Amino acid sequence: MNKYYKHLEIKSGPKATHIDTETAAKWLGRNVRTIERWIDGNQKPCCKSAYEILKLRGLGIIPLDTWDGWTITQDKLYNPDGLFFDQGILNAYQVNLALLRELKNENRTLREATKLCAANDFCFVERRKAE
Repeated sequence: MNKYYKHLEIKSGPKATHIDTETAAKWLGRNVRTIERWIDGNQKPCCKSAYEILKLRGLGIIPLDTWDGWTITQDKLYNPDGLFFDQGILNAYQVNLALLRELKNENRTLREATKLCAANDFCFVERRKAE
């Protein structure tokens, strides 16, 4: 086997990537030698779906209409504008959502207390201390 062809080139429109034989074998659940025979031309790939799996994994394409333009590469999720989200950002997002819910609940409580104060011309509202 020619050393130059130790990888598969996967293309989809203007995007292209190279996938080494070990990675392709792992993704498809095939033996490395089988992938090498595909590259050499000694054996045809088992089916078109094998190429589609490599294309989706290799180019990081998410095959759902609602995720059109989003891609995954290594450990990052990219939106169509090129902004990325990694595990740390997504974890922080979950924490921020929980804090936002808590603040909304506190805000609702304070608004209700303010309405009571306005109706009674007197008010004492105790705020919770931040934890």
